[in-house]
Amino acid sequence: EDSLFDESPKVARNEVSSTSAQHAIKMLPFPVLPEQDMNVKKKSSSTIIGQIEKIHAKASRAFLYLFDDRVFVADDRAEAEKLLHVNTTNNPIAKKMYPILGAFLKLIDIELSAFRAVFNIVMWKDPFLSFWTTLVVFCLMVVLLFFPWRYLFFIVGLVGL
Repeated sequence: EDSLFDESPKVARNEVSSTSAQHAIKMLPFPVLPEQDMNVKKKSSSTIIGQIEKIHAKASRAFLYLFDDRVFVADDRAEAEKLLHVNTTNNPIAKKMYPILGAFLKLIDIELSAFRAVFNIVMWKDPFLSFWTTLVVFCLMVVLLFFPWRYLFFIVGLVGL
């Protein structure tokens, strides 16, 4: 006799749903979870230095290359580093850590330069730029004070944004 508490139909249903879920996960174009098996060796598509350089390029682009202070542009990076005596220490730990820490410090330099520029404007250390920034903010304040907000919100409400 079938009862409501019979476990066999639930097991069959769970097996079907788990296989369909596994099939659905295999169909995804990206892995849902990283590989959990420690014995599986997975090759990374990029190195740490490559990833840091990508982040540096994005940060430079975000700040409109204002704080990109490259002294020169070299076609062959290895030859340029050799001529400039970059990373010529005999310390093996420093040789391994310099490319990673150097790229990371370049990232921090961009954010520090942006912060320093804003600080100089706010503290009036650059009076010319501080004056124009203050004038633009004051004009914007006056315009926004008399801006017809009621009409704007009415139109936005009609459009449904």
